[in-house]
Amino acid sequence: MTGADRRLEALVVRIRIALAIGILGFVGIAQQTSLAGGDLLVRGLVVGLGLAAAAGIQQLVGRSDRRVGVVVGIVAEFFAFAIAVALFERYVPLAPAILIWPIVAAAFFVRQLHVIYLAALATAMVFEILILRNGAQILDLITALGWGALYGSLGAVASTVATTLRRAQRQAASAYASIATVSTATTYAELAEIVFAYAERVLDLPADAPAAFLFDTGDGMLAAIESEGLDPEDRVRFRLDPVGAARLSALLPQAGWIGRAALDAAIAPEAFRGGAVFVAPLRDDARIVGFVFAGRDRRRGLSPETDAALGRLTTQAAIAAIRIRGTQAAETQREAMAVLLDGRGASDTASEIAAWLARTVRELVPTDGIAVLQDAPDATVRALLMVGLSTEHVDRESLVLVNEGRRRGVAVIIPDAASEQHLVLPSFLRQGACVLVPLRGQRLYLLVQRHKRDSFTTGDLQLLVLLCEQAASLFARAETAAADPGARTRLPVEQRLAAVTAHVLDVQGDTHGQEDRARIVDAFRLAIEGNQPQLAGSGERVAALAGSLAAHLGLPHADADAIYVASLLRDVGELGIDRRILDTPGHLTPEQREIVERHPLLGETILATLAFLGPVAEIVRGHHERWDGSGYPGHLRSEDIPLGARIVAVADAFVAMTSPRPYRAALRASEAMGAVVQARGQAFDPAVVDALVALGEAGTLPLG
Repeated sequence: MTGADRRLEALVVRIRIALAIGILGFVGIAQQTSLAGGDLLVRGLVVGLGLAAAAGIQQLVGRSDRRVGVVVGIVAEFFAFAIAVALFERYVPLAPAILIWPIVAAAFFVRQLHVIYLAALATAMVFEILILRNGAQILDLITALGWGALYGSLGAVASTVATTLRRAQRQAASAYASIATVSTATTYAELAEIVFAYAERVLDLPADAPAAFLFDTGDGMLAAIESEGLDPEDRVRFRLDPVGAARLSALLPQAGWIGRAALDAAIAPEAFRGGAVFVAPLRDDARIVGFVFAGRDRRRGLSPETDAALGRLTTQAAIAAIRIRGTQAAETQREAMAVLLDGRGASDTASEIAAWLARTVRELVPTDGIAVLQDAPDATVRALLMVGLSTEHVDRESLVLVNEGRRRGVAVIIPDAASEQHLVLPSFLRQGACVLVPLRGQRLYLLVQRHKRDSFTTGDLQLLVLLCEQAASLFARAETAAADPGARTRLPVEQRLAAVTAHVLDVQGDTHGQEDRARIVDAFRLAIEGNQPQLAGSGERVAALAGSLAAHLGLPHADADAIYVASLLRDVGELGIDRRILDTPGHLTPEQREIVERHPLLGETILATLAFLGPVAEIVRGHHERWDGSGYPGHLRSEDIPLGARIVAVADAFVAMTSPRPYRAALRASEAMGAVVQARGQAFDPAVVDALVALGEAGTLPLG
């Protein structure tokens, strides 16, 4: 039941109470006059009991379904009022009017056909009361027909109004659902598809209607990044320069229809000049960052509710488009930066990451000053980097703002520094606007200043948070490298590729093809580590341990090579899992766990598209299966699980336990060995566990 339905239910109850009070009031007054018969009080009591029964039936049925309860209550109330008409019509000729209420109320909860049935039943009851009684006259027939016409016409009007309201409700609900979906869009194509689908519903667009999504992708021009029903050449040419965008904005400040005469070739292609065009500006606060165009043969009226819903949707679409643009640019730069940082420690990379963050912010968000601040353990602040800020004492003067950021744990936004009353801002931040954004998991903050007040839009703030998350992942990667000896001695790119090449199958002596395959494998590995920085370097260590186990078990070289590559790519399927689920703190919900447990299947699908990775795909699919059949995704048992997958499972578990994580310290090798042995015959293949123990006893266990 929607909020509107609940409000309507409450109105029905209030009116029912008012009518009951009115009937009782009439009985009380009539008792004091000569109009009252001796049985009037009894008649009033019968009607009161009927209304009470209707209320009781509604409450009883409503326990399982409130909407059905309201409908049943209205029908019961209808019959109670019909009894009232029969009992009081002789005293009050207008008594049949009381049947109007349940007919009108029912229109908001049942179909129009059922309302007609109710109106016909009311007419039949009035006929029975007025016509079939003794001494009926022609005037009684006319009166009954009049009441029937009134019931039918009011029922039809109420049904029309209710249908309109329900349609507006559905459109509003659809808009809210679309807004929620828009907020999670990750590509321009996905975003445009959601917006076009909503526009098609509310504007009643034909299937072949032209539509276009124009957006500022960074060069100052608004370009059609996605379209439907447009010729590819028209889409490429559909661009608005700032002058054209200003003209269009002046013609149509808010979303609405515009006639063909107002559009010329400088604004829209020919496909939009054959009828009416709906144009919705995409605004990030006051700034226009794009337009949505949709054409049809003629205009279609929109309700105020639909107008408001469209406004909310286009606002969210603008913010989402800005976020997608920033995400794509920042992700590309972050991956490049991650490769450059490969093999360095945190002390070597802090200034480089800070410089990358400042540079990327300046490229994506207009700023006048930037600082990357470090909250030191001794309660002081140190500036890792500062650009454009007019002070030499940012370290000391920013302490109050950093303390506030630490206290809140979220971004501190100062839209108008001159009128700020809650914080004592440093002297260099007392004009314009500023934002302090924490880097999650780090004692670091990004400070951004603009000289103009109220100048940070919602899209700007989302981009700043996004960039700080990217920078936090780079800092976490550097810290992992510093804390992990294996990561500190990470092989340079050329040597790492050579190590992978040695394990990639050589086809007919094609050395060049073998190197290409090695680069494909390493590209997958980099994507996995970029997706989850905490996994940086773990692939090589799992691969080294799995290779040693395979050699101890006497596997052929080809099988050992497949196990080595599968160890590097074991979590490639997580590239298809929403990062927000992977980053969920604490326990996952059953739904989230079900999604995460799909990643072995996704990994198999990704790798199986490359023929040379066929054996690897089988291992990746099975590396989360358990010896006792309680694993996933296939719940395989014992030797039904591929041997390579059983080896990778043991190596992966051992490396994970001996690696530091943000929520725990690394276990000692002996502790991890004990945990693996304890799961022998349950989670792990006994033979593989015995091989791990043998390597440990021989001192040949690869720990780096």
